[in-house]
Amino acid sequence: MTTPEEFTDLLDETMAVLSPETIPTEAAAGTDVLTKWIAILREGINTTDLAQSLEALRATISEPGATPAYLEPVLQDLANQVTELSANVGSEGDMVTRLQALASALQDLAGKLHAAQA
Repeated sequence: MTTPEEFTDLLDETMAVLSPETIPTEAAAGTDVLTKWIAILREGINTTDLAQSLEALRATISEPGATPAYLEPVLQDLANQVTELSANVGSEGDMVTRLQALASALQDLAGKLHAAQA
């Protein structure tokens, strides 16, 4: 089982990957973080849908022809799922705030991908 500290560390790692200054030009570089999240979310009862969405994202960004058009809706869906998760975690320290920040970062990235298509 994942400890709160491990969960927090992974959230920090994820936010670093999603940071506009450090987003890798090769999207597949983020699959390491996705793999860690999938393993953690598979442990939970109410998080299997989110794990499946992350598996879909990992598969999409691993495809050689992945385009922003494919990634944008997946990221939007993930942002919505993370927002829903943040509403259900209770008041565990700053976890709600961190999850909301993650959802916002996912929405921002989806928005940038959408703008890149225009």
